[in-house]
Parts: sequence; structure tokens; C-alpha cells
Amino acid sequence: MNALGAILILFIGISLITVITLLLNIVIKDEGRQKLVFYFTAAWSMVIAWLNAGAQPSNFIAQQVTAWAIGGVAAAALIYQLYSRTSASLKFARIAACTSMVAGAVYLYLA
Repeated sequence: MNALGAILILFIGISLITVITLLLNIVIKDEGRQKLVFYFTAAWSMVIAWLNAGAQPSNFIAQQVTAWAIGGVAAAALIYQLYSRTSASLKFARIAACTSMVAGAVYLYLA
């Protein structure tokens, strides 16, 4: 297998995990499971941000900062949800983490 084949498999895997996680965030109604999926979503979004920032050359500072900012939205959503334990805060945090995850995946493909 050549390098481009490995990158294609990596992108397909990232896409599948992102889509499945997004669907689970929409489908699951139990609050305990919603929290578990939310934590995974926030962690996955930060992993995508790390991949984005690491994939950029060292002199592309603006692109690296953009990648970290997208991941920072998920980190902020996680902190917000941990300190505000209402169901409305969980819903807002889930939306923010899903937005960060999707934006990070799209930015990974475009950059």
C-alpha cells in the first residue's frame, strides 16, 4: 500500500467515526448515554484539532491557530457542561461539540 492509500483509509475512518458520533448525538435520548456520547464527541473533536494542527507546516501559523480554535470550542463546551449541570447546558454543549467536530473534520479535508 502506498502513502496515498493509507491517507485515504485514515480519512474514511475519520469520516465514519464523525458521522456515527453525530448520529448518536441526535438519536440517543437517555441523558446518561447522552453525556457519555458528548464526552466522546468533545474528545474526538480535540483529536481532530490535534491532527489538523499537526498536519500543517510549521510556518502556517494562522492555519494551526484556526485548527486549535476549532478544537477549543469543544474544550469550552466540555468545561461549560461540567460546571453547569442542567439539561439545557448539556444540550448547548452537545451542539457546540458537534459543531466543533464537524467543522474540524471539514477543515481537515480542506486544508
